[in-house]
Amino acid sequence: MSSFSWLHLTDLHRGMKNQRWAWPGVREIFFADLERLHEKSGPWDLVLFTGDLTQRGATDEFKEVDEILDQLWQHFRGLGSDPKLLAVPGNHDLARPTNMNDPSVLLLSQWEQQKGVQDAFWEDLKSPYRKVIHQAFDNYTAWWGNQPYRAENINPGILPGDFSVTIEKDGARLGIIGLNSAFLQFTGDNYLGKLALHTIQFHDTSGGDGPGWAKNHNACLLMTHHPPAWLNPESLQQLNGEITSHARFAVHLCGHMHETVFFDISEAGTESRRIFQGRSLFSLEYYGLKQERLHGYSVGKIELDDTQGKLMFWPRKARLQGGQRKIVPDYSINLTDDLCTEPVIFKQVSGNRSQPVEIVEPYRNSDIRMRYAHTPIKPAHFAGRITEVSQLSQALSNKTPCIIVILGMAGQGKTTLAYKVLQEMKYYDFTSGFWCTAYRGGYTFDMFLDSTLSYFLQEEYDARMFQTITMRINKLISILQEKPLLLVIDGFERWLRGWNESFCIQRNPDTFAEGQAIMKDWTIFYKVLAVCIMVAIYL
Repeated sequence: MSSFSWLHLTDLHRGMKNQRWAWPGVREIFFADLERLHEKSGPWDLVLFTGDLTQRGATDEFKEVDEILDQLWQHFRGLGSDPKLLAVPGNHDLARPTNMNDPSVLLLSQWEQQKGVQDAFWEDLKSPYRKVIHQAFDNYTAWWGNQPYRAENINPGILPGDFSVTIEKDGARLGIIGLNSAFLQFTGDNYLGKLALHTIQFHDTSGGDGPGWAKNHNACLLMTHHPPAWLNPESLQQLNGEITSHARFAVHLCGHMHETVFFDISEAGTESRRIFQGRSLFSLEYYGLKQERLHGYSVGKIELDDTQGKLMFWPRKARLQGGQRKIVPDYSINLTDDLCTEPVIFKQVSGNRSQPVEIVEPYRNSDIRMRYAHTPIKPAHFAGRITEVSQLSQALSNKTPCIIVILGMAGQGKTTLAYKVLQEMKYYDFTSGFWCTAYRGGYTFDMFLDSTLSYFLQEEYDARMFQTITMRINKLISILQEKPLLLVIDGFERWLRGWNESFCIQRNPDTFAEGQAIMKDWTIFYKVLAVCIMVAIYL
């Protein structure tokens, strides 16, 4: 059995009035309760933050969030956990437009009545409406791009804050998708039932195939800031019918409402949709002249066996006891004697555990080992292609570094050809080989670098020693210069598309935390290109 556990935080509202003097006391009881709960549910793999980290989306507020996170991670390490951070933005994490009379802003504020605006927004990367949203989230994007605690190998999506990531542990794969539900809420008006979310966001984070991406995991989580009720009818229909349908997600985590709520909904006999709304970490609510402070958080855990998963939560809240605040179990939700929710059993998205990347020795009279990050489908029958087989075999026999390109229309058998030739050649001058498919299951260039370095260096590779993409690129180049290696990259062109400048800036801003430096120094780009195609087969 394997498991994944996480700390769910939401609605910190750093920068809120009166928080500066009130937060130290909250931090004290929060950290003390983390220590108690860690004994029951730790160690924790992830911290999932569902938005409203700040109050106004200002740069100085994000700096204060970093200070809090530094203290939190220091506390984690003292407890024996070193989790990775994942976050989505909330409506308080955007900087509201300074000119509310800007035509693009005015039209966005009339979203439901402006079908043309919606179409342009989703289809045109350079639309003025998209520019307004990216500018509103500039501070969030900059903060997230430089966040030292965030998980690795994050695949960004179409809007700031959209992402997908795969977390692997003990042979199991947990997929997490975060979607920006706050991009239309840039005024102080009531947006209940008026916000937007689109299936495009789901697909765009996951290589163009959301359902296929989900099936490549044992379990998946969805993160948004807003609960589903805040979406407009069309968006709610897309969420339920296109994104969370068919039990793709074990649970949808959200915040915004500052209270703990756990829904398990099944309509007309369909699979359950589970929604866990977290309590705010710091909130001040006003009821006339009365002020109420709300503080809390939760821990979630998924346990996986061969085909099923078990989901449970430990919800926590602050309450006054003898005039003093203390964080205790949140009994607004029914809890067991272990102070957690009754375990929910769900069917895994993929009934098969991910196996370690396959290492095979298919080559006669050769010591070469080929590692497959993505194993090609073995052809049931292969005939013809005599000329192509001869050309590829001869190219692979070349003893000098070379680039081999296989070009052709999709579905014409390029992958099968390469696999067949590699299986049947008798002699190789390579010492080792690696095969992967670009963006398959969200497999990014960052993941490729980590995978190849880990494989070629074995125990000598420590990712902490190569923290930037440039350092990893240079290391891989040096390895390729030292000994003959074979790299097979299927669908290589998908990575190159991401290096189009406008694509980088508008669509993938948080992938390029080193962004401006990379754009100004195109030599780094050429190094990336060289690594991708050096001794590679372009499929």
